[in-house]
Amino acid sequence: MLLFYYYINANNPVRQKLFFDEEFEPFAVDFTTSYFSLDYFSGLCEREDYKEIVPSFIANAALGIIRRWKKKPIDNRVSLDRLADGTAKLLMTGLNGLNQ
Repeated sequence: MLLFYYYINANNPVRQKLFFDEEFEPFAVDFTTSYFSLDYFSGLCEREDYKEIVPSFIANAALGIIRRWKKKPIDNRVSLDRLADGTAKLLMTGLNGLNQ
């Protein structure tokens, strides 16, 4: 999660436009879903009937979380490392993972 967040949040005007501008929403969703469709992520789900929806769920959640974070004033944001850690815990273990 951390590498993904660092990649899309890099101080790169093209990436900023592609991932945070509504005009490029289809690209952002396609790219993110493809990234989270890698073997590592699809291996997180053992049930064959869910393997197709797991990457889409992770992609949409991860993208939505960082977009919301990006809209906050800089002095009100948690670090990107902490955001990535919290996102991973939330997606992998649910709300209980955040309380540990």
